[in-house]
Amino acid sequence: MSNTDAERIQRTYEQVERQRRHAAREEQRKQEERKREKVKQLGSKDPNATELLRIHEWKQEQDAKKKAMDNARLSRELQQEAALRAKAEKEATHEAKWEELEIKRRKADEEADRLRNAKYIQQIKAMPIGKCLPSVLVY
Repeated sequence: MSNTDAERIQRTYEQVERQRRHAAREEQRKQEERKREKVKQLGSKDPNATELLRIHEWKQEQDAKKKAMDNARLSRELQQEAALRAKAEKEATHEAKWEELEIKRRKADEEADRLRNAKYIQQIKAMPIGKCLPSVLVY
């Protein structure tokens, strides 16, 4: 083996060794990081964080309940408004129909009154003179 071949093999060997040590250090660092994460998870949890999480969940529940109540109230109000509108419309149509029929009733009553008066006038005119007087006044 020549000197240059020996140097090349040495450099290649050193390069492989460097890469192996670097990979070992990287693996060691990853293991330590996993260990720290486990210790952090297993260790005592922050009571403030759990309390904040509980409060946040409670607020979300309250918001959801409030939204549901608002939606229910809104739908109830809309139903009431629709019922009032329908009732007002029904009353308006009833009133219009009543007015329409009342005109016909008044005309019919006036005609009946006119015919009745005409009949009585005809009856009275057809009676002999003095017949209409009360019997006390007749001699």
